[in-house]
Amino acid sequence: MHFHQFALFSQQFKRSCSRVARQSSAKASTAVRIRSGPHQWITFVVHFLFMKYSNYLGAISSLALIICCFLPWVHINSLDLTLNGFQGKISEQLDFGKQAYTHIFFASLMFVFFLLQKIWAKRINILIGAFQFSWAIKNYIVFSMCREGECPEKMIGIYLLISLSFLMLMFTLMPKLKSGFQN
Repeated sequence: MHFHQFALFSQQFKRSCSRVARQSSAKASTAVRIRSGPHQWITFVVHFLFMKYSNYLGAISSLALIICCFLPWVHINSLDLTLNGFQGKISEQLDFGKQAYTHIFFASLMFVFFLLQKIWAKRINILIGAFQFSWAIKNYIVFSMCREGECPEKMIGIYLLISLSFLMLMFTLMPKLKSGFQN
């Protein structure tokens, strides 16, 4: 969205977010304008910054999620064991697997699709983003679940996994496409 288009949009939005209130006995000149809606700086941030740079922010989030897979996710105190996305084996009976491979595969696909200026890439990216976020929620539940009366200590990696997956999903929903592109 170019600056003059944004200025027209913000003026129309400002008019639509306010209403005129007056008493039934009052004259039209005594009407009071009441502001009902978000402030103008909120609309500026959402529409201008996030939508303008959503592809780049999504690509950066994808790379950050790949790095997040190497960070510690949970720590089990009784075994003095720290688990991440690659090391999920606690014992022969309890093995979480290597969940990071799925995250890395889909995050790298999303990285490529964020940078492509094709409509089909943006549509596929929404599907992959939804799967990535649901996989992150599944991993959060599985890794942080209490077993045999002991709850693992959640570390920074599991929180970053959820938040970055959610951010990537949000950035897929507001892509910036060049006008006049071809499929």
